[in-house]
Amino acid sequence: MYISLSFVTIGTNTYNDTHSFTFLSSLISLSFGKTSGYIIAFLTILITFCSIHSCISGFSRVIYNAARSGIFPRALSKIHEKYNTPINALLFLSCCFTIVLLFFSFISPDLNLILKFPGSVFSFSYIIAMACGLKLFDKYSLT
Repeated sequence: MYISLSFVTIGTNTYNDTHSFTFLSSLISLSFGKTSGYIIAFLTILITFCSIHSCISGFSRVIYNAARSGIFPRALSKIHEKYNTPINALLFLSCCFTIVLLFFSFISPDLNLILKFPGSVFSFSYIIAMACGLKLFDKYSLT
């Protein structure tokens, strides 16, 4: 399905559409009308919000486990006595998120460029994860 969608996107030249941020909503608009394109754009925003929310919820457990297990550096592994949270790791992440927020507030980068970035990051992360998996195959034998 993904390969078919790629062929349709290239064939219809929707990637050069300067009025749309997403290719899929442009394709749907061309096929079924402008209202359906708006519906797809709204659903895309909703799906993105849900995905981000689930990633953040799951990621908070990863941070807690890494800090509790001592996988993080000692400075980031400190657990708050009262709230039982990895306080230094959360403060570090808060600083990182603040820097990103300030960057987007003052620089105002192009949204078309930003929307292409997560796909590239995902592909890069996937390649690194597969390389790590291959490295584990060398360490642990299946037999």
